[in-house]
Amino acid sequence: APTLSGTAGINKNDLSWTASAGAEKYRLFAKVAGNGESRLIGETTNTSFAHTGLDPATSMEYIVYASRTVNAGDTVEKASNSVTLTTGLAATVVEVTSSGYDSADLAWDAVAGADSYELYRHAGSTGNAFSKIATVRGTAHSDTGLLTGKEYTYYVIAIKSGSNISGNESNRVSVTPQLTG
Repeated sequence: APTLSGTAGINKNDLSWTASAGAEKYRLFAKVAGNGESRLIGETTNTSFAHTGLDPATSMEYIVYASRTVNAGDTVEKASNSVTLTTGLAATVVEVTSSGYDSADLAWDAVAGADSYELYRHAGSTGNAFSKIATVRGTAHSDTGLLTGKEYTYYVIAIKSGSNISGNESNRVSVTPQLTG
């Protein structure tokens, strides 16, 4: 029987399995994890398959069958182990929309499947770590109480609440609040 493994991506899952002696083809089945019956999503003679077009933050359970025809057209199949993969969230793009002497206004693109965003800030020297400064339901935040003349760097991560699913870090943007006038 084949041994199935996989890697979750953004809107797709990449699956691969070990070859099974005598197999003429492999039939791949999937279902939403913990829900309903599996359905055939593909047949191939290869030992890999990309399940594309999935929604973000979707958990799918997979099984592959090594199939061969014997005698008068009877089919013999050996089932693999099952694998559950959850698609991730895309990274967003963040930008500084304005800044004052003690503030920075940030905005970012919405990410499909996300219902909140974590905003991280780094202040000062390169040795300091980023710290989460806010969890926001929308796509903008005003960071206040900043020091004039000090550089601040930000990034955002998209989150699907209650599922421990998050996107990759966005791009990083920097701002140095200045006195105006």
